[in-house]
Amino acid sequence: MPKPLFNPVVRQFKFPTIAQIQEVAETFQASQSATLIRLAKVDALPVIVACYSLEKRLWNCAAPHVPRRWLLKSKLDSDSFSHECLTRGTPALVPRKQSADAWFENDDAEKYELLEQCVPGMPGKVLVTLYLSDGEMFDADYDRDVAFRSKKRT
Repeated sequence: MPKPLFNPVVRQFKFPTIAQIQEVAETFQASQSATLIRLAKVDALPVIVACYSLEKRLWNCAAPHVPRRWLLKSKLDSDSFSHECLTRGTPALVPRKQSADAWFENDDAEKYELLEQCVPGMPGKVLVTLYLSDGEMFDADYDRDVAFRSKKRT
């Protein structure tokens, strides 16, 4: 998925739906996961992609311009659409508004909203796409307490 071919395709969507991501994946003969990871790595949109089981976060990838201050929770929040997808089999196929505190450890996360969408992955896993649609999330100060809490956990 070379940048000169991939970027124009994904930039035509403001916040791509699962169907649009799947269409791009088929065009480039890639998996949905690989397409989402590429979407994050080419830095075309303010996106974080991740894969969770009910027990833990398995992996994540953020666009380089997404501030590193935003620390994803290690477990799915029961208020997230992704938790509902895993427990009830209800995917969120289009980006839906969600409070950022359902996803981030940051003390100030409740002040912000993002867009969440998700689909079942391999059995017992959910593939999550988070769009940081609230521009103020990019201007927020670094949260030292989050970094400290993160280091204490490991």
